[in-house]
Amino acid sequence: MNRILRILMIATAMSAVSATSFAEPAENNESVANVAVSKPIIRVIGSHVEITLQGNESRVVVCYSLTGQIVKTLTIHPGTTQIDLPTGYYIIRCERYSQRVILR
Repeated sequence: MNRILRILMIATAMSAVSATSFAEPAENNESVANVAVSKPIIRVIGSHVEITLQGNESRVVVCYSLTGQIVKTLTIHPGTTQIDLPTGYYIIRCERYSQRVILR
């Protein structure tokens, strides 16, 4: 019983040490709030997809079919961009954000 308790205590201590090693500050003394990226606005308007980016950085947008095939890849700039796609179901991914859309 004592042996099991020792093993649990050591495992808990090791996990606490490894968790604190990831809590280092960002490079160049930037806070996480300064590095955060705003979420794009993805809307279906008529027969195309409209993506609105805020901020001042361009991003890569990938359009997938429901089977996982890449239908279209493009780099879009801040502001509003329209993407023309055939009728169907798609997953639009912009960096770490994604949204399912239906074009009719």
